[in-house]
Amino acid sequence: MLKQKLISIINAIKKLPKITLVGVPVLLGLLIIGIVALWPQTITYSYQQAACTEELTVAPGLFKSKDSSDYQLKPGKIIEIAGVKLASRELCVTATATPQPGDHAVSWSLGGLPGKKVTIKTAPHPVASVAKLNNPVPVSRPLELSLNVPDDVFQYHLQATDKTVVCENQSRALRCDISQLQLKQGTAYEMVVSRYFKDQKVSTLAKKQVETLSATTVVGSSIKPNGVVYDKPKSMQIDFDKPIVSAKTELVKIDGDSRKVVPSTLTTEGAVSRVEWPDDFDRSASYELAVKDVVAQDGSSLIDPYIVPFKVSGGPKVSNVSVGSSQVPLGATIVVTFDQPLSDKQDIAKGVSVTGGLTVAGRQGDRLLISTANVPRCGDVAIALSDELQSKYDVTGGSVWKFAARMSCKTVETIGYSAKGRAITAYTLGNGPTKVVYTGAIHGNEVSTKALMMKWVDELDVNSKNIPADKSVVVIPTINPDGVASGTRTNGNNVDLNRNFGTADWKKDITTVTNAPFPGGGGSAAMSEPETKAMATFIGRLQPRLVLSYHSIGGLLVANQAGVSSAYARTYTNLSGYANTTGSDSTFEYAISGTADDYYAERLGVPSIVIELGSHSYHQFERNQKAMWAMLN
Repeated sequence: MLKQKLISIINAIKKLPKITLVGVPVLLGLLIIGIVALWPQTITYSYQQAACTEELTVAPGLFKSKDSSDYQLKPGKIIEIAGVKLASRELCVTATATPQPGDHAVSWSLGGLPGKKVTIKTAPHPVASVAKLNNPVPVSRPLELSLNVPDDVFQYHLQATDKTVVCENQSRALRCDISQLQLKQGTAYEMVVSRYFKDQKVSTLAKKQVETLSATTVVGSSIKPNGVVYDKPKSMQIDFDKPIVSAKTELVKIDGDSRKVVPSTLTTEGAVSRVEWPDDFDRSASYELAVKDVVAQDGSSLIDPYIVPFKVSGGPKVSNVSVGSSQVPLGATIVVTFDQPLSDKQDIAKGVSVTGGLTVAGRQGDRLLISTANVPRCGDVAIALSDELQSKYDVTGGSVWKFAARMSCKTVETIGYSAKGRAITAYTLGNGPTKVVYTGAIHGNEVSTKALMMKWVDELDVNSKNIPADKSVVVIPTINPDGVASGTRTNGNNVDLNRNFGTADWKKDITTVTNAPFPGGGGSAAMSEPETKAMATFIGRLQPRLVLSYHSIGGLLVANQAGVSSAYARTYTNLSGYANTTGSDSTFEYAISGTADDYYAERLGVPSIVIELGSHSYHQFERNQKAMWAMLN
């Protein structure tokens, strides 16, 4: 129809006079321009900043975009002379509201006149791939999400917890700086990816639980944190749980508040990093290696810098000695242990000296062996080390050490055996002719008396010089080893040993401490038990000045009234606070017969005192200590 109109217009022009024909071209040009200006147009909107099409517009400043609040038409590629916009070669469209897929009509109008109809064809919104959120993501490396088409229109936000980061549009990709979210490694978060247009939320592209990558960890190092370096290393290996892309290290020497950087280099291959330094460490010094800014191949990192404080040793230092300063067993090998292996090349005499009959027996790794084979009982010995002692790594310095000890002063003998074959042991200290005997655990359930006797043996051995020169002390901690082993008052034959001695009042059938009948409790005959015979024989042979028999739990003492026993009983009660019931018929609330202490008085004429401790389990050594020493005067 438009074509027919043009033909009719041309025919009309041919009939005009010649003068009129002069203006026809001008009019025709203007007509063509007008037709083009009104010709309908289509522009495809593709989410780039501006979508344009070639379109000549004369005096573009007079045109306006109309009939749409969502899109706006603007001239592009302006032809301008002296600041005057004569024409434009493009017609462009921009979105003023969220672009919606589909066709949209806009008018390009001169002034207020009816204008050109422009159809805006808007493509579907760009699609962001969020598949990466299905796998653990790094917390320090940017998260990149791809787009199916370039997008310069929308903004994209990534949110986790209460923090949000605006992703950077990079044509067909989004780069989200996830480090700004300050997430923890190895933790699950709800993450939301949203699309925005001019700060207004358009849609949620993804909302899901996302795991962050587990942190990189150090699984080992050749120098351990807070360790001691004994050799002369020139490198340190650090093992990670993942392949490493990059890392930084700093090695420093620490002297008080001073920190001096030690030149070092770092190389990394796979999950192993190696720090190297050119010079030996200063000995007896402190250092620290810091591993930081680690980036693993998967994008994870260390949670905190890995710090390795360590010390560099001097020469060998004693870390332990196998004996104490007293009671060193006769013939024992003293083992001196060092913090590092000793040199097996050095003449040991240059670093070690011994006295008192000791001899250096050898060295084994980090141990020095010293023999006491030639040291007498109660002998004083000493060991001294000098700074010349060398380590396996030829390091010296800081080895000075002195040790003094005394050999055990006690002799040990077996005076007999129990019904079950257990040894009855006697310890003797001192060299005097006058003997004082201390005994315990004639009843196996009175274990406090055994503990007291063992404390007394240690006391005498440590302080053997305090034993009067005319005295010898004999201690028998356990008369009834079978009863102690089984926790019973009686021995292995179910006989009360303190009712089995051959006194005038011995009885076969007795009563217990609760006055219950105990048939056969006194033994099949007086002195029927091996323990009873052993004690009777030993005391008879020794003929001590005094026997002290310890029991529990009466909290009292009573002398057998032979010889000096009563006088010593008074001294003991004054120093211990135990009640002295010597001479009383009501000391015990149960019948007694065939006791050891009555036997000592009746048959051997040996004074003795029964001391009843106040506890079955506690030795009460502190309460008895002074009184026990006083018995030696």
